[in-house]
Amino acid sequence: ERKIQPKMVIVEAWNEWGEGSYIEPHKQFGFGYLDAIREVFTNAPKEHSDLAPQDVGLGPYDVKPFELKTAWEFNKDGDREGWTGFMQTRGLEAKDGVLRGESVGNDPALGSPPVRAKAAQFPYVIIRMKSSLKDTAQLFWATASHPHSERTSIRFDLPGDNQFHVYSLPVGQSRSWRGTIMHLRLDPGNTPGAKFEIDYVRLAEKPQE
Repeated sequence: ERKIQPKMVIVEAWNEWGEGSYIEPHKQFGFGYLDAIREVFTNAPKEHSDLAPQDVGLGPYDVKPFELKTAWEFNKDGDREGWTGFMQTRGLEAKDGVLRGESVGNDPALGSPPVRAKAAQFPYVIIRMKSSLKDTAQLFWATASHPHSERTSIRFDLPGDNQFHVYSLPVGQSRSWRGTIMHLRLDPGNTPGAKFEIDYVRLAEKPQE
């Protein structure tokens, strides 16, 4: 015997501004979409009270959004300014004015926080860093249309003398440095056991003297 299924309406994504664990009003239309659904599918009266998250003590979100920056200085102990160890690194920390760590594989990588920078405005990325081993580092970038790849990268040599050097990388010469830069990835070498320290990473309009 065939069972009659209850009538059901599934509503999804009426509010692109409301991702989270509670219902929020649309930034432009408030709860208008829900009002329309109620009028069509229920006999509830039009008179009602809407509760927004702040009315019941919810929000703001616990996780603060990253501040969009074009330079990272690592001057505050414990504040990596959004940079993380993507892979094959350990001990990554911000201390004594640098971001330091150690590679534990052949493809160590660090990732920046989200970036929203116009490529045409910043034809250089300037990195001041040092490494304990002679090696080759590589900077990758991602745009709105291109992910990290060899095409969206530039290499530079590390002398391995454990002294700080400034690298003014002419990323603007690459045909892939276009549009909006969304993210950076820095591979501080390709040899395990290398200890590295990064003083700063800066998007710049001209090379550093």
